[in-house]
Amino acid sequence: MKSPGKGLSRQARMVNRMLEKGFGKVHFLKQLEKTPRRKKCSPPGGIFKQSIRDNISAGSCSLLTLSPPDGDANLPHLVYFHGGAYMLEGARQHWYMLEKIYQNIPCKITYVYYPLAPESNHRASTAEVKAALTVLEHRHQGDQFVFIGDSAGGGFALSLARILIDRGGPIIPEKLILFAPWLDLTGKSARADKSLHTDALLDIKGLDFAAAKWADGTRL
Repeated sequence: MKSPGKGLSRQARMVNRMLEKGFGKVHFLKQLEKTPRRKKCSPPGGIFKQSIRDNISAGSCSLLTLSPPDGDANLPHLVYFHGGAYMLEGARQHWYMLEKIYQNIPCKITYVYYPLAPESNHRASTAEVKAALTVLEHRHQGDQFVFIGDSAGGGFALSLARILIDRGGPIIPEKLILFAPWLDLTGKSARADKSLHTDALLDIKGLDFAAAKWADGTRL
């Protein structure tokens, strides 16, 4: 008999593990509050192995920039915000997506390890990310910055872009690339989406729980 997952791609095996654990479900997120943070997910080897690395820290926020060893200064600079309901650390599948981009588009990539709930909230995380981006802009002056994010990371990228545009920096993204961004933290759109009631990964209670932790008293 074939074992579950045998013959599947690494991405498919990863999705299976996520479904088994109930990522995004309220019971998993509540348990997460009591669990020590795991080590930050590092980029895989392969094409990233020869990249020039630049690390930046500001409070609890850290940035990792990967640049092609022979890349010129005018490459697009993608600043990536991972998904995870504002409570989950970035995972290997996020790096696999960036790996595909890096393979096919000459660019720099900065991965944003932003502070998460419940230890942090949207106000503190935004302030620390802005401080880190100030250093990033100084070290990579003249770059064409593009904010990219998925799910909660997409919502954070959009929110941060609006703040930076209104306040004149430190970085003004030239473009945004958002994959299924989580934009409505009130839950109104989620409740109107009938497919969410049968979603294998998310549930409304989980979204409400994560949104409340990220808002931390701010009215949604």
